[in-house]
Amino acid sequence: GWLLEVTKVIVQGRDRHYPIDWSGAVETTDKFLLPTRFSEQSNGVMALGSGLSPSNGGRIVEGIKLRLLEWERAPTTSLPESAEDAVAIMALALRHTISTFEQIARKQRGAVSRWRLNVGLPAAPWESRPLRNLTEQIARGAFSVASVDVEVTRQVVKAALQGDAGAGSTPVSVVAEFAAQLASYLRSPKRESDIHGLVDIGAGTVDFVSFNAHAAGSKHILPIASSAVRPLGSHYLLGALAGKPGQDRVWNDQDAIRDDGFFAEQNQEQHCAVAHRRAVFGAAFRSCLNQMGEESIAWYPTSERFRSKPRKLPVFLCGGGSEISEYRTLLKTWCGLKVELRSLPVPEDMADTVDAARFHRLSVAYGLSLLQRNVAEVRGKAESERMEKPREIDFGDRDADR
Repeated sequence: GWLLEVTKVIVQGRDRHYPIDWSGAVETTDKFLLPTRFSEQSNGVMALGSGLSPSNGGRIVEGIKLRLLEWERAPTTSLPESAEDAVAIMALALRHTISTFEQIARKQRGAVSRWRLNVGLPAAPWESRPLRNLTEQIARGAFSVASVDVEVTRQVVKAALQGDAGAGSTPVSVVAEFAAQLASYLRSPKRESDIHGLVDIGAGTVDFVSFNAHAAGSKHILPIASSAVRPLGSHYLLGALAGKPGQDRVWNDQDAIRDDGFFAEQNQEQHCAVAHRRAVFGAAFRSCLNQMGEESIAWYPTSERFRSKPRKLPVFLCGGGSEISEYRTLLKTWCGLKVELRSLPVPEDMADTVDAARFHRLSVAYGLSLLQRNVAEVRGKAESERMEKPREIDFGDRDADR
């Protein structure tokens, strides 16, 4: 999973899937999660994490995903600096991945014969052809840098991004992240047909998607009913609760779970001021949920789940922010739909033990480690036909109007 607030990588080797351990490369609270940031010295040399001192003109580069999405809203022919940053973080992470997995392969007396790279994008930007093409260009450039023994610098990154990937280059696919996240579910006996939702809550953004999961023979089909990416992640929740009075204070990520009284005490302000900011944030979140619900019902009015009473929607909740109770409370209803929060099953072919309660954070990387033709076929809104209600037949006496 690339360009998220944290990067997750899983490599498939033979019949096992190996999550990459980042603890030897950067400081991280979870060995399988790489903070998506890198250091850049004044001479242009780059390294994972915040290890290089930003003194003497150096800097820490982060927030890459949001900056790429801003470009997508008004794409230009010139490549944004965020694309260079994306090549850099991906190349640095790939270099560590290749080195780590080759050590694993040697221990097992095997060899890495061929690499294939699958890169994920949230559903809404995945439907944007310019951003999908740019992401593929970024991935090809990153792999070319990672595969050669040179320092990763701004100059090297620029050259790789503008280079021409030849016919013999590593195969690259840009995948809708929600399909990758669902891989273990689609391959399990728990899978169901009909409308579903998935909400991925990160530090910066929340990715929303609803889709009609069904099968056509042995193939899983995932037409998108509605999708959106919004800057409503846990850092934005924390910023809303801290407000203007707390903008100069240093807050911890865990403070996002604190109650109004904590922020009122820290900021020395009235409790009701924090409660108001929390309500404004909640209204923005619910507005997006309601829009998604309305679009989903309009797109698939014949769904059995929408025709039942109460109308319901099973939702998979993923991402680091999904453990914050504020979001779970907000997610209880979508436009009058009764939400049933569900967990993704842990696959049995993981090479390392992963806690079932934490698998949702690695689910996208697991799905990306599979051959995508074996996961699902995703159909964007432009490709998906609206599931219309059947026309009502008038059984009245036609002669009565004569």
